[in-house]
Amino acid sequence: MKTEEEVKEALTVLSDYANCISNEDVLSNIMTSFMESEHRTIQQSLMKSFIQLVINYSKFRTDLRNEYTVKTAKKIAQSIESDIYNGKYYAPLI
Repeated sequence: MKTEEEVKEALTVLSDYANCISNEDVLSNIMTSFMESEHRTIQQSLMKSFIQLVINYSKFRTDLRNEYTVKTAKKIAQSIESDIYNGKYYAPLI
């Protein structure tokens, strides 16, 4: 099992990569290819985490640099409201 520190290190690498690339589609394409090759239960677990991130992000403070992203996160959170219980996204893991 990975430690929280190892996960933070992996996310730092991802963030650094996102900060350096000139075409955001490259990152989303890499992530899509990766997800397609993962076990279906892991796909479900990762997507649940991504969606929870969006829900959490919808409550972030904004300035001009992230305002659009927070507004979009709010729209997404509202669109899946029926799957959110006590602020947590529900997705079954089979």
